[in-house]
Amino acid sequence: MKSPTFAFNNIEYNRMIKLLFIASFLVSVLISSAQFDIGLKGAFGVSSISASVDNINTALKTGVQLGGYIRLGEKIHLQPELYYCTKNGKFEFDQTEIDPGDPQKTTINSYEQDIKLKTIDIPALLGVRVLKLSALKVRAQAGPVASFIVNKGFVITKNGIETEDDQSPVTKNDFNSVNWGLQIGGGIDFMFLTADLRYEIGLNKIYELNDIGGQTITGKNHMLFISVGFKILSL
Repeated sequence: MKSPTFAFNNIEYNRMIKLLFIASFLVSVLISSAQFDIGLKGAFGVSSISASVDNINTALKTGVQLGGYIRLGEKIHLQPELYYCTKNGKFEFDQTEIDPGDPQKTTINSYEQDIKLKTIDIPALLGVRVLKLSALKVRAQAGPVASFIVNKGFVITKNGIETEDDQSPVTKNDFNSVNWGLQIGGGIDFMFLTADLRYEIGLNKIYELNDIGGQTITGKNHMLFISVGFKILSL
C-alpha cells in the first residue's frame, strides 16, 4: 500500500509532466508558425537605488549585463531574455557623533555606502516592428522583468576612508531577494546585429527598513541601459 506522502508526490509529478508537455507543445507551435531567433547580448548602463528620506542622498552607478534572448515572431514578437546583471547604487549621508573623550563635543562625519548587487534577470518583452528599410528594422518593446538577487556587497567609507564603522541605515538583510520591474524601450536590427535602449522602472520596494529614527526607509531600483548583441540562430 502506498503511503499518502508518496501518492501526493506522484500526483504532483504527473501534473508537472502534463504542464511541461503542454508548454513544450505551445512552444513548438509558436516555433513552427513564426520566425525564431536566438542571440547573445551584453549591456552597459547606469542605475540608481532611491531612498525615501531627505537626509540620504543617492547617486548613479554603472553596471553591466551579459546574457541571451529568444525572439518569437517578426512584426509582432515575444522576446524572453535571461542575463546576469550588476545593479549598483550609492547612499551619501552625515552622522553626528559624540566624542568619547568629551561628551559635550560632537563631530559631523560624512559617510558613503556603495551598494553592489548581482542579479539574475528574466524579462518577458512584447514588441512590434515599427519600421523596415531593407536590412534595417526598428522595433519598440515593453514588458515585465523578474530580478533575483544572488549576491549583495556593501562598502562603507567615512570621510573618504574605507571603514568597518558601519553607520548605514540600510543593511543587506533589508533587501528583498526577488524584485519586479517594467522595461520600456526600443531597438534596431541590422542583418545579424541587434542593439537596444531601455529604461527599467522598479515596481516594488527593493528594500524596506522600519522604525529607524521613527520613520520607515524604502527605495526602488531604476536603470537605463544600452545593449548590443548578435543572432546565433535564426529559423
